[in-house]
Amino acid sequence: MAIPQLPPTLKAVQHHMKTAVEHDKRDPVVAYYCRLYAMQKSMEIDRKSPEGRAFLVGLMDYLEKTKTEQSM
Repeated sequence: MAIPQLPPTLKAVQHHMKTAVEHDKRDPVVAYYCRLYAMQKSMEIDRKSPEGRAFLVGLMDYLEKTKTEQSM
């Protein structure tokens, strides 16, 4: 499952998403929590625009799938 592209309004969380990608293979728990933090901050920044909402829904789905697969 792929996460939608980060919209320009949520550029503030780009660093956290990049860190998550860097940790995907070596430490999936760190990657999960980086994405979770990015989701929480994204909800504070922009949850009303269609692009922001699409990103958040995709990220939430990804986190739920990862959580069940990793049994966190």
